[in-house]
Amino acid sequence: IIMTVVIVAVASLSAVSLAKTEVEVWANPHMSPESPTVVGWGFKYALERFRELYPDIELKWNVQVAGAGVTPSDMQKLMTAVVAGTGPDVTSLNRFMTAEWAARGAIQPIDQFVGEDSILFDESIYYPGAWEASFYEGRLYTIPNNGDNVGYWSLYYNKTLFREAGLDPDNPPKKWEELTDYAQKLTKTDAEGRVTQLGYRPYPDWTGEVNGFVRTIKLRYPFTTDDGKTATLAAPHVVQTVEFVKKNIDAQGGIDKVSRFLSGIQPGAMEPFLNNKIGMYHMGEWFLWDIAQYAPELDFGVTFLPTPTGENFTAWTAGWSWAIPRGAKNTKDAAIVLEFLASREFAEAFIKGTQAYGEEMERFVVLPGALYFVYQDLAREYNLPALMENVPNVYEALQHFMTAKDKAESAHLEATIGASEIWDSIMRATEAVLYTNVPASEVLEEENSKIQKILDDFYKK
Repeated sequence: IIMTVVIVAVASLSAVSLAKTEVEVWANPHMSPESPTVVGWGFKYALERFRELYPDIELKWNVQVAGAGVTPSDMQKLMTAVVAGTGPDVTSLNRFMTAEWAARGAIQPIDQFVGEDSILFDESIYYPGAWEASFYEGRLYTIPNNGDNVGYWSLYYNKTLFREAGLDPDNPPKKWEELTDYAQKLTKTDAEGRVTQLGYRPYPDWTGEVNGFVRTIKLRYPFTTDDGKTATLAAPHVVQTVEFVKKNIDAQGGIDKVSRFLSGIQPGAMEPFLNNKIGMYHMGEWFLWDIAQYAPELDFGVTFLPTPTGENFTAWTAGWSWAIPRGAKNTKDAAIVLEFLASREFAEAFIKGTQAYGEEMERFVVLPGALYFVYQDLAREYNLPALMENVPNVYEALQHFMTAKDKAESAHLEATIGASEIWDSIMRATEAVLYTNVPASEVLEEENSKIQKILDDFYKK
């Protein structure tokens, strides 16, 4: 009997010593370590490294339930879980929603779980703009996802099509009026008037398109005052930008013809920019992945978005972050997860995973952009030499993105109250101007009133 008691006691102690703290993470689907993609392999290697470093933490990496996105409907699932007490310990979050989520008490200040010597207070590990947008009322609420794409939104241009149109392939448009002119000259139609070659392809969503160009007039806080309390969607700089977006579409035959062309676009190898069917494209650094895989010989360039004056270029970023929701069960270990996701250990393991993917799939690997902006030395050690040797045009384009912050004024999506509603408002206003020809000033005034009510209601509380 005594022997049995001793054995049971020892077994119980062993069970306690082997017990792990579970930390649940809600990550976006493309961050799945099971995904057969460059990002998937990156996270697979990174999470394996985490488990080596922290064997006492059981990491439950859940990609079936995505984190909070851009629109109000995207937010609902996470908000419902937080209110019900069934939310995760860590969640992905579109960073420009930091202020809104923090103000509503849906996420917690990270600084209460880490000391002042934490890596999370090292500004050097954040890509430009991410540091300021991670705070609300002086407290740190989010950290950037360094394993993701972030910008800078730029203008890709096809040098082959420039030559065919009689345009200088080494002199892309610098002014707004030049972009409109080039868009018209680069557009081709068939006998029935259908667009067969598009001169300029806008960013894939209209709010992104407006965001890119409005910041060439007003770098920061284009849609609210700097204190975030007054909506400015109807201000002259926004009206001017939406009118410019319409002018570019009209120069290529109008929204119906352009939409018909865009509706037939297929991703990957069939992307029309890769097949000499689009002259210019407003896009971020992640597009280089497609070029490296499907059109390594493409003759193209990348430059800053044109500005009204042809000077004072801007480079703006967005991106995803990590946060600790209200009601998280294991905040101490959740903070450890965040410190790892921001660390050099994470970056190195992630990059090694991407390189293993490239070797396995026999593909040229372009990293998620944040890693080029933050841990450039690791990119130069593991990734850039192969790109320089095998796809020099992609390597050259990467230099534009890696040095953008030194050549232009940096901007970022501001974390403001009503951020998701502002996103939707800009989308609706731009679509109304494009499809119904309503004056931009009129529709933006209407949307501005809606946003102002949201802001007023919030601040009254």
